[in-house]
Amino acid sequence: MSVDWEQLLTIDCGKVAELFVQQKGFSDTKIQVRGYTLPFVGTQQKWDALLAFLRKQLLKYVFPEQERPDNIDWALARDKFGNNDPEKDGKLGEMLLYVFVEAFLKTPLMAYKLKDLSNPNDQVKGADGVFIGEYQGQKALLIGESKIHKTLASAIKSTLESLQRFHDNAAPYANELLVAKKYPKERGLKGESLDTILAILDRSVDHILVHPVFVSYDLGKIGEISEKSNDSYSAENALREILDREVTDWKTKIIEKKNIFPKPFQVFLDFFFLPVEDTLNLRKHFYELLHGHPYIGTKANGINKGD
Repeated sequence: MSVDWEQLLTIDCGKVAELFVQQKGFSDTKIQVRGYTLPFVGTQQKWDALLAFLRKQLLKYVFPEQERPDNIDWALARDKFGNNDPEKDGKLGEMLLYVFVEAFLKTPLMAYKLKDLSNPNDQVKGADGVFIGEYQGQKALLIGESKIHKTLASAIKSTLESLQRFHDNAAPYANELLVAKKYPKERGLKGESLDTILAILDRSVDHILVHPVFVSYDLGKIGEISEKSNDSYSAENALREILDREVTDWKTKIIEKKNIFPKPFQVFLDFFFLPVEDTLNLRKHFYELLHGHPYIGTKANGINKGD
């Protein structure tokens, strides 16, 4: 009897699929690249529906089932995101990684490190997401990375540099798995599901390692499309034509880093690209949605404490 991984998902996959427009991607040996965009509403790309979904999903993302009673206060999850400068905070990218991996790879989240932060203004150490399930028909441990950058080139370089560092240092890898072992029980898992997950974390059963990667960056051409289009249909078609060419750039910028950062290419890489018109505005709007007001940094001794 095999584990029904989809039963362990905390995401409504159908709702997530409605939030994005799937674009062209590519596969190259152990590299999978998937492109997505936000839909146009009229002649403008909107992220309101996505942010509203993230807000509703917050409790399930922060707390495992055993620590999430029906009457739990949503603000407890919101507070775990801290009061950080949205330009520097990485938690939005980590949550989007979770959304894409659960919804499109159908592999459930198995680490809830955000809930254990003693200081919510700290950044989560280690992997941006730990997931376990099946990938291409094999048992798999998925250790994720997320990057929201102004440029595509810097996002990809930073991603592969982080993953190379992860592989070069055995201690963080071992510690990641050790910490993750407590979370399946906090989810209330038992029987074969629990045994299989713990066996993968103990590395006592054969499995593959996958790095799912979420990348978002500024694509200024989206604003140009809004200026020139008369309706959502023409806007979507114009963006699709641009991204059919953009996917070549994704591929080139990934492959050209192979000689510099070879270790990540020894395992499976699965990229989710979400180009938007302005990543900083996306970050700011997410902060405002959580806190009800724009970010206001505080300064003491000339040092910004917003990060």
